[in-house]
Amino acid sequence: MGENPQKNGRKNKVETSRFSIYKILRDRAQVEQLLRYVIEEPLEDADSKRTFKFPFIACEIFTCEIDVILKTLVEEEELMDLLFSFLEPNRPHSALLAGYFSKAFSFAVLQVVICLMLRKTVPLMNYVQVIEK
Repeated sequence: MGENPQKNGRKNKVETSRFSIYKILRDRAQVEQLLRYVIEEPLEDADSKRTFKFPFIACEIFTCEIDVILKTLVEEEELMDLLFSFLEPNRPHSALLAGYFSKAFSFAVLQVVICLMLRKTVPLMNYVQVIEK
């Protein structure tokens, strides 16, 4: 039995679209913006998209655990600083962003640390030592 050419065509379009989305989202600026949506409070006069929709979508993207996005996050020290800045003791958080951060990064932070320990042990240890000071 031969496969349906229309089905294969749609499958190829989906694969191509997915690759294009990954290519766009792995860009450092895009990862930084997604991260900021999850960890930074919107301004008081921000519209509902900035307050609710964008953080939700960013959170969902991070929970997909897309390797190219996590790789960009892990390999950029400034992005790692930004990520961990959310955990600073004196930093106020809304319940909404705390929930998004928890959902998006509770597992991802563990994965990032394990990935760094396995692949970039020396840079990770240097980063941790700098934070401790």
